[in-house]
Amino acid sequence: MLGLGTTELALGVFGHLVFAWIVVFIYRDAVTNDISYPRFWTSFCGGAFILGVYLFLFTDAPLTGVILTANTGFILYGYEREVSRESDPGRHPDGPLREE
Repeated sequence: MLGLGTTELALGVFGHLVFAWIVVFIYRDAVTNDISYPRFWTSFCGGAFILGVYLFLFTDAPLTGVILTANTGFILYGYEREVSRESDPGRHPDGPLREE
């Protein structure tokens, strides 16, 4: 056995259930919002999250690093989702990026 206690085992099972939910949610969201490469974003978000779970369970990494690792996929996917929903990607909120 891996030497995991009851709490760690419960967190591992819960982490895998959340991982399954993340995979389904991100894929559906990416397809619905016409995000390019939905399988990539699904695997990236799910992989980053499950890596954070494994870091928490099997290493003594600092908790801030574990949280940062687990959230990286969501942050980058959210940025990609926001950029793909822009109506005019060539303009900056304060005006054009360059004068022509």
